[in-house]
This record gives sequence, C-alpha cells and structure tokens, in this order.
Amino acid sequence: MGEKIDFPKNYDLYLKKAMSYFKIGNMEEAIPYFAKAYQLKKEDKINTFYTTALYQIGSYQEAKQIAEEKLTFYQNEEQLYAFYTSILIKAHYFEEASDIITKEQHRIGKPKNSEVWETLAKNCLEEAENKRLQEEKKHKHLLKQSFSIGDKSYSEQADLMQTLEQVPLEIYLQAAKIMLVNPFVNGLIKATLIEGLIANECSEVIKINWFDQDRQIIPTQLKPLAENQTVETVKKIIEEQVAIHNPSLFQLINEEFNLHVILLYPFIEEVITLPSIWVKLYQQKYDMETSTIIEESEEQKNMATWMDRLNQQLLELY
Repeated sequence: MGEKIDFPKNYDLYLKKAMSYFKIGNMEEAIPYFAKAYQLKKEDKINTFYTTALYQIGSYQEAKQIAEEKLTFYQNEEQLYAFYTSILIKAHYFEEASDIITKEQHRIGKPKNSEVWETLAKNCLEEAENKRLQEEKKHKHLLKQSFSIGDKSYSEQADLMQTLEQVPLEIYLQAAKIMLVNPFVNGLIKATLIEGLIANECSEVIKINWFDQDRQIIPTQLKPLAENQTVETVKKIIEEQVAIHNPSLFQLINEEFNLHVILLYPFIEEVITLPSIWVKLYQQKYDMETSTIIEESEEQKNMATWMDRLNQQLLELY
C-alpha cells in the first residue's frame, strides 16, 4: 500500500485537536497535530502556535527552524521578533541574537517594548555565560577522564574519542598529550588522535608511547595513514596475489592489514621493512602457501614477531 495522504479537510480536525491540547498546556500532545495541520496549510498563525509549543518543551533548534520558515512575518511584529530572538538565545545562537537586540535598541525611534529588549540582552549574556561554565566543567571532566583512560576498556576509550571530536582544539590537544604518552591506551585510539592533530595542523613536538618506547612526533611532518607509501605497496601486493584467487580471503586479509597498520602508525616503515614478506606472512597464516617462509635474515624474523604481537593486541580488544 502507498503512503497515507492527508486531505485538506483534515486541517480543521488537526488544528482543533492541537489547540485543545495547547490551551491546557499539553504541548507534547499538541505538537504532532500542529505539525500535520501546518503541513497542509503553512499559515503564519499556525506557525507561531507550532513554534511556541516546540519552545515550551525545550525543542529550541526545531522551534528556530519552523519560525525561520516565516521569518519575515516575525520581523514585522515586534513581539514576535522578540520571541524569535529568545529562541535564538535558548538555542545558543548568541551572536545572531545579540545582533538583533543591538539593532532593535538602536534603530530610529525606540522600540515600543524597550524593556523586553533590555531583558533579552541580559538573558543573552547570562545564557552565554552559563553555557561557557557548562562547557568548562565538561572539558575539565573530559581531561580527568583522559588521565584515567588506560583503565578503561577499548569501547570506553572509543566513546571518549567521539566526545573529543566535539571539543575545541585547545582541549583536544591537552587530552591528546595525556593519552598519547599512556602505554595502556590502545594503538587504534592513538592513531586516531595523531590523525586529528595532523588535520588540525599541530606543529608542536608531541611525546608518544609507542609499543613501550618513548618517541616524539611533529604532526605537521607526518602524512595521514591513507597517504602512507608502505601501506599502498602492501595493499597492491595483497590485491595482486590474493584477490584474484580468493576474494573472500582477500577481504579478510585486507581488513586485518588495515588494523595492523593503524596499530603501527606512525612508525609503520620501521616494522614493515619488506612489504612482500609481510604479505607472505598473511599467506602463511591462512595456509595459502604450504611452504615455510625461509627466514634468511633477522629482518624477516622481526616482522614475524611483530605480526604475532599485533594479533595478540587485537585479541585483547574483545
């Protein structure tokens, strides 16, 4: 069956239900009916009721969106424009709200409701300060979590990383410095942090603990993982030697390799010194080659040891 189509005659029914809930202050029940009525007839008056209901339940972003569909209507009525400005404040669009307030307070001929605009100006400053304090508290808590991240599971570390993606660069940098020197932070997390520093063009000398070794990096001097030449070479060999013969195994090896190089980043070349031998180690692991790799050098032995070490670290994630 096709999607149900609302007919214009339903408009009066939806509006009646919406207003009945609105009058008793039940905005949660009123909103769905306002939405349906407004979809059928986008009238100015319905917009204001719909926006007010959204505002009352704290859906400030949606209230802003609906109001802006009729912004000219709001601008032409001072009381409505003041209401729209209060929506901006609650939705944390402080600069836009402040611009409106300033223009209204200084326009030729004082506004009729000058006290309203003075109150809005005060509310704007208070709301902005409250947001700043809340963000400051949040950032302090985040940095505190960064210090103890080594005690967390991989999934908890990954959740913290998602939060870090939303913070200012200054806080991200502080958290990154804390986490990168912690030997108990997973290599997958550290690689993500480093790429974040590269993306933000960090040129500081950053200390990092990499497989129990104390190192230093300068993010702006590093290439992102996707541009690493060794990674490209190994991927090409895997594709040439595995993909044609066994597409399913190619997918498995390719995914495993992607995890390996993330763990090794940004010192991949120090471990994968012979890309062709590294691929042969995968082939041997999955019995694609029955013959044993002739370990003619310490270099080859070292790579085999590293692969075992990486696989062990991946097992610890689960």
